[in-house]
Formats: sequence, C-alpha cells, structure tokens
Amino acid sequence: MGTSQAVDVINGGGKGTTSPNNKLQCRDSRPTPMTWTLLTVVNALPESVFALVNHRIAMESSVKQVQDHLTTLLTPFAKSLSANLISFKNTIYTPSTESNPRNTTITLSNSDDTLDPAPVSPEDGYAWEVLSNTVKSIFGEDTILAPSLMTGNTDTKFYWDLSRDIWRFTPILAGGRANAHTVDEWVGIEHHVRGMGFYVKLIRFSE
Repeated sequence: MGTSQAVDVINGGGKGTTSPNNKLQCRDSRPTPMTWTLLTVVNALPESVFALVNHRIAMESSVKQVQDHLTTLLTPFAKSLSANLISFKNTIYTPSTESNPRNTTITLSNSDDTLDPAPVSPEDGYAWEVLSNTVKSIFGEDTILAPSLMTGNTDTKFYWDLSRDIWRFTPILAGGRANAHTVDEWVGIEHHVRGMGFYVKLIRFSE
C-alpha cells in the first residue's frame, strides 16, 4: 500500500463581506451585532484559492519524502505560470518581476500535527501473547492472527515513547459494523456486547 492522497477541502472566490444594512439593529435600547455575509462574485476568477490535502503516508515513507515529491511535482507547473513557489518555507522558484507583475505565488505548507508513520509493533513478546490469547478466547481457538497495516496514526502518537507494543485492534467481526465516520455509522448489538467481553478478558489476562 502506497501513500494515499485526498483533496478534502477547496475554497476560493470570496471577495469580501457585505451586510443587509449599515446600522446596528436595536431592541429595548440594546444594540445587537449585524449579520455579515460573504460576498461571492461569479463572473471573476478568485484572487486567492486554497486546498487542504490529506496524505496517509506509507509505512516505508516519511513526511520529508512526501514534501519533496510535491515540490518536484509543482516546480515545473509554477515555472510554466511564471509564479513564485514557496514550498514548506523554502523559496524554490522566483520569476522576474516582468514575467510575474502581480506577484502570483503558490505556497505549500503542512499542518502543525503532521506525523511520520507510526513505528512497526513487534510480533512477539508478552503484549502480543496477551492480545492473541484474548482474541482466541473470544472468537475461537481456530482464529488465525495476522498483523495488518493501519495508515491512520490516530492517538497512538501519545504512546510512542512509552512502548513499542501498540496494537490498534477492533474486536468486531466483518459485517458487524459499517459506514465509519458518516452520519449513519453503526455497530450491531451482538458485536458490541462481544467487544465489551473482549476488553474485560484482555484486562484480566494482562493482570
């Protein structure tokens, strides 16, 4: 599985704000704020546009490799437009003032919570033994355990300095839940109860 990329948010075209009136609305001599509305113009190109792109980085890659790839990808594009390119605080390309009179600029940046892929957890040792024994106890002795890759770091980043044994496991059989992160996400009651039993046994096995 390689690094995935999703453009989750695109915004542009706002030209300022407008209000239905230029006076404060009053009731009982107490002023209330005006309601301001974003003014959108549809017959002109936006003066600025931004996009938020979500990358889930492959375990063998890194934030630096993704940044370098994006810089390499966009450098020829910026040159074709005669636009400045600032990539992760580094000035990559600056055309002449004559070829870029409006100072058009493409800027790449990352959020403050950018993370490298999580470290790989070991498939041996006490923690793996406790987890595997709990799984077999709940789902049957014939259950085969095979580690897999989860590309979302979620909250494991808070435990990286505490332990290498970090397992992101959900005790629900295939088909027991669906529509994760949407308005109709659900878990079957039988699977939910079995999941609670899993955590009870996990705690007891680790005592």
